[in-house]
Amino acid sequence: MANSGQHSSNGTRTEPFPSLDNASPGGNDTNPPSPIDNRPTASSSLSGRLRSASKSFEVSGPPEGFMAATGTIASSIFSRQTVARRASETSIPMQTGRSVADSSRSNTFPIVNEEPPEEKTSSSVTSPKRNFTGEPAAAAPFDNGYHFPPKHSAGQSTKLGLIAFGHYVRTPLGFLVTIYGLNVVAWGGMLFLLLCNASPAMCHPTCNDINSPRRKWIEWNSQTLNALFCVTGFGLAPWRFRDLYFLLQYRVQKKEVALRRLAGIHRGWFRLPGSEQIDPQIGPRNISSAPHLNSSLACPYPEDKIPDAPLTGVRAPATPITRMDIVIWLMVWNTFLQCVLSGFMWGLNRYDRPSWSTGLFVALACIVAALGGLVMFIEGKKVKGIEGVPISDEDMKLLQEDRERGVWHYNNIKDKDLAAEEAKKKKKAKALGLVSKRRDPGRLPPSSRPDHRPSLAAGPRIMGLAYNTYLNSSKIYGCKTCKAHLANHEDIISRNFRGQHGKAYLFHSVVNIETGPPNERNMTTGRHVVRDITCRQCKETVGWKYDKAYESSEKYKEGKFILEAELLCNVT
Repeated sequence: MANSGQHSSNGTRTEPFPSLDNASPGGNDTNPPSPIDNRPTASSSLSGRLRSASKSFEVSGPPEGFMAATGTIASSIFSRQTVARRASETSIPMQTGRSVADSSRSNTFPIVNEEPPEEKTSSSVTSPKRNFTGEPAAAAPFDNGYHFPPKHSAGQSTKLGLIAFGHYVRTPLGFLVTIYGLNVVAWGGMLFLLLCNASPAMCHPTCNDINSPRRKWIEWNSQTLNALFCVTGFGLAPWRFRDLYFLLQYRVQKKEVALRRLAGIHRGWFRLPGSEQIDPQIGPRNISSAPHLNSSLACPYPEDKIPDAPLTGVRAPATPITRMDIVIWLMVWNTFLQCVLSGFMWGLNRYDRPSWSTGLFVALACIVAALGGLVMFIEGKKVKGIEGVPISDEDMKLLQEDRERGVWHYNNIKDKDLAAEEAKKKKKAKALGLVSKRRDPGRLPPSSRPDHRPSLAAGPRIMGLAYNTYLNSSKIYGCKTCKAHLANHEDIISRNFRGQHGKAYLFHSVVNIETGPPNERNMTTGRHVVRDITCRQCKETVGWKYDKAYESSEKYKEGKFILEAELLCNVT
């Protein structure tokens, strides 16, 4: 190759040998391909793009409307940090591949192992785990070292809120949502002032004259607000009706994968049944290490939409599926009401349009959108109150300094002594006569359990023949699904409990149940070790059993059972 351009021995110049890089079997075929050969390729490319766009749309989160964005920001106001932190700087070893910020941040080095690496904790990391003299159990960090941020003053909270809003408004979507919200507030405020006759100079010849400046400006304001509401009402309609389609698939066709898709789309505030049993170290980046979750109802679909691993090491309990029904139907009704409002505004002129139509449908559309945002805010706050929110370096330093000085911060999102608040509520209820002294859990002596031995007499046929533990009492609580006996009315300790589905009862003993594995949960009254209990006959979860309570004021719960009132029925 190198000598191909040199003279040969006989003095004649030879042709250079063709380079191997340029040699190809079809190198001499210079005819361009016919246009007909390109058509199948272009068609397959177009169909591939359409399939890719369709799959992306199925799992994409809907662009947040003004109310939904407000609820999301409000529920995560403390989770936005002033500076970005590396995963190694956190006080929780398992935070790698877990936080929302980390999931969206690109790595400098390629990831080889998808298992969460074990980090070498320094003294600054392990120091929160040290025991301090006099520290209440409710103020101690979690086993992984995590502690909720301390409570901030009004000025600090305002500063954090402004910083969070500043980060949000600098994003393209945040900027557009902010401009949209300012327009809604400005035009809506002007319409309110006009309706209140705040400008008498516009009442010429009279305030209600159809040709008065006041009535004209009311019309212009109403049309502008209608156009603004159409942006969210019609612009978000594809995502809203997609969610409705998945919801109807689950409700009508009983397709669990549809509910899993919705859980992945609304992963910020919705938790699937059984998701609290998933290993707390499993997150989107290492979900491949748990292949058994691919077909589990507890895991969203696709699997990489699983919520980030909880900072506290405790996953939030399942969100009632009715909350998903409420949010989706409220958003769909917002679109329907916007259609009706647009029909009145565009189909009728201001002379023929009924005066009540504009105010009625504007108010209804705003109310349903606000209620949907409120539900997302409340449920998102519940999830963050259990799974934790990221904590800044300044807050970590403040917590450590306060612990060394003997200033305790309670380890919950409110930074309050929840057990003391619960005791205060019970004392107030007792003073009002709402709690009987005989059944007050705080005053129950150890020997207060009534002797109710289960009767082995023949029970109702609807219970089945496999389980023959029947109760004999004037009032019996049974499983709402299969009517199996669960507990006697006389075994109730207290009715002042809240479960995952609303009201719940505390019982001395229950029958016909199976207990699950123990797991530690951070509840509203403190940390407990509990076991989920299921009906032996239909396998439905009906409540939980308290194995251990860390708070001294909650020790009376140990060995007792909680049954959800919504999952019970009266068996005669």
